[in-house]
Amino acid sequence: MTTRLTSNDWGDICMIPTTIPLTELGDYFYKLCDLDEIKDEYNFASNRAYGQDVYGIPSTGNAQGIVYNKAVFEAAGITELPKTPDEFLADLQLIKDKTDAIPLYTNFAAGWTMTAWDAYISGGATGDSDWMNITMPQTKDPFADRGDGTGPYAVYKILYDAVSMGLTEEDPTTTDWEGCKPMINNGEIGCMVLGSWAIVQMQAAGDNADDIAYMPFPISVNGTQYASAGADYCFGVNKNISDDKREFVGLKNYIDVFTRDDCFSALKLSLYYMVGSVVQMALALLFATILSFKVKGSKFFRGALYFPCLICGISVGFIFKFFFTHGFVLDTLLGWLGIPLESLPYWLKDESINNIVLVACSVWKYIGQNIVMFIGAIASVDSTLYEAADIDGANAWHKFKDIILPSIRTIVVLNLIISVSGALSAFEMPYVVTGGAFGTSTYFVVMDKLAHTDQKVGLASAMAVVLLCLIMLVTAFQKFVQKKLEDAENKPVKLTVTTEQNYAAKATSATPAGK
Repeated sequence: MTTRLTSNDWGDICMIPTTIPLTELGDYFYKLCDLDEIKDEYNFASNRAYGQDVYGIPSTGNAQGIVYNKAVFEAAGITELPKTPDEFLADLQLIKDKTDAIPLYTNFAAGWTMTAWDAYISGGATGDSDWMNITMPQTKDPFADRGDGTGPYAVYKILYDAVSMGLTEEDPTTTDWEGCKPMINNGEIGCMVLGSWAIVQMQAAGDNADDIAYMPFPISVNGTQYASAGADYCFGVNKNISDDKREFVGLKNYIDVFTRDDCFSALKLSLYYMVGSVVQMALALLFATILSFKVKGSKFFRGALYFPCLICGISVGFIFKFFFTHGFVLDTLLGWLGIPLESLPYWLKDESINNIVLVACSVWKYIGQNIVMFIGAIASVDSTLYEAADIDGANAWHKFKDIILPSIRTIVVLNLIISVSGALSAFEMPYVVTGGAFGTSTYFVVMDKLAHTDQKVGLASAMAVVLLCLIMLVTAFQKFVQKKLEDAENKPVKLTVTTEQNYAAKATSATPAGK
């Protein structure tokens, strides 16, 4: 976001990045007012102010501490909230011993949640509001053990001890930030080290909002607990804010679609999905033909092949994301076969194979739809044609080539149109599995990024129109080819029949007179 600010093309209002120095706020944001005008009405009004110039208004205030489930604490027999590290660890042990909840959920996989621990080493752990900016830089060994359960050392020691005592989740790499919200609401988690801003989200994630509560971080300085409070992100107004007039850019966005490296060239990746759609069609025809006749277990296989179509595409994407992640499911299975992990590629990072992997995932997801349509079409073929073919001694291949395929040509073309359109607009798999990274950004992924991340809605709209035109052209071409093939088959054949009588008559008329 900081980089985008320099372009002046980021909209009118945004939450001001904390990476921008206060001295540079005036380079990007409009001065809202003088600090003296609002300091008595707004808490933390000086958060994004330089001198008397206010450039941002806090979206909310936030107190550092711990979000916990009261019902879990009560079930563990905890009647008083912990005030020291030892009391906190003892309570986590009670939760582990007396309940099925995870005592302390770290949310390690999210990354940013671990940096939140750094916010607790200041006033909350020292009782000194100037610790971070004044005291710590002038203190020798500020992270040394004070021996009284206070200070930065005590904060990190709590996390270390909780992990070493088995009071956190079993596998921190599989934690899920969004998934933890209903878990703590339902009593599957005892507590999480988060600010007060998270309370509303945890309460809204289930039916047990009253069980979610806040407590200060369990460190007491001279018998007193402290909690650092401050502003959350502040709203700022673009210094170069636009007025109501809009500039007509003509065909500029359409020109950009064809000239930008990240736009039209992304269609090259559609070739992977087009090849995949051909493979998908061939496999669907094969399975549909086999399952259309008397095959043992055909009903089961029909359901099994169609089942992936019923699963949400986002869910399928996450399944394959973990399946192909290096060192996870697929690599484990291959390891059981004696293939060392070091010799296996990074399925989702290696640009020579990752698009093939994504296409395979897409084929698995959507092949059932083609199979069902083909089975329905094959079922409508007149059974007497098969009987006549059996009498003539036709084999399975001839039945398929001369009876089934011509009879379901319309459905085949329809499926082909749908598959090609899907190949041009492939989105779910690259977006969910790789996020469009490592050379997997399809045309649709790029269009989504431009619209929702870069806020270039005009360019993204132009890309959508171009995509629509491409799909229409491909569809028209397919219909044209289909019509030509049908006309060629329906063209009447002229036959010349010569009988012996006609031949004799022609021979007689050709004999010269008098002979």
